[in-house]
Amino acid sequence: MPLPSSGNSISLSQMEDYSNDGVLDNDADTSSPIGINDSNIRGLLGKASGQTMSFSDFFGLRGVPAKDVSITVGVGTYFYATWSGQQTGVTNPSLGSVSVTARDGFYLPINWRGLYHTATSNPALFLRLNQGSNSDLVVSKITIQSNGFHTFHRSDATYSNLGGGNHQWSWDVSSTPFGSANSTATVVWFAGS
Repeated sequence: MPLPSSGNSISLSQMEDYSNDGVLDNDADTSSPIGINDSNIRGLLGKASGQTMSFSDFFGLRGVPAKDVSITVGVGTYFYATWSGQQTGVTNPSLGSVSVTARDGFYLPINWRGLYHTATSNPALFLRLNQGSNSDLVVSKITIQSNGFHTFHRSDATYSNLGGGNHQWSWDVSSTPFGSANSTATVVWFAGS
């Protein structure tokens, strides 16, 4: 169950409860003071300490942070296009490097394949995963902290089943959300209904 939608009231207690397990079921300890800048509350949006956010950012929130992804950005020219981000050579060239860590023991048996931007006549951002399906249970959104803060919702993407268990989501994005070569991009992978 998502957090309340716009037009309804929303409280820090609801945010605390939702951050506990992605469900509004009143099972979180709300006896201690709660602040919007608490790490578990910020984590629902994938924000770092001190980043700007407001209560309206939490309306209708679905999914919880499942995995932290650290990308060492690679930049290269392949197939007459400039690529930036990270890609493990599956059907495309390898680019950059990645470290994926489950959050708080979150079990999601999906393999990361890449997150990269291509600058072509139709520039786009691509997310590739191995196993899973096109559902919020696999990925509801990703946030990228690199060259600014960016949020990409699965529901706004074009989905492709590439076969062999490989899945791809793409967003029409004119400029890369990644910084320069060898810089670090911090990605939060959200999952859940």
